[in-house]
Amino acid sequence: MVSGLAFGFMIPILGEVTPGTTQRHLIKLPGAALANDEPWPVISVAGAKPGPVLFVNAGVHGGEYPAVEAVIL
Repeated sequence: MVSGLAFGFMIPILGEVTPGTTQRHLIKLPGAALANDEPWPVISVAGAKPGPVLFVNAGVHGGEYPAVEAVIL
């Protein structure tokens, strides 16, 4: 769920995301199995105006390198 703020919007796991920006985040994922892992990098790209939302994810399983490369391109 995304809630509106005066100068941006809030995504619970990322914090405030400012419209018209690209931001890098480091997040700790919840759960006992992930408790000792390093933070995971996440990049958010927010348009300057409201509009459709797209989520891109890759590399869910350890050997999925082609998917990660596809997302980077």
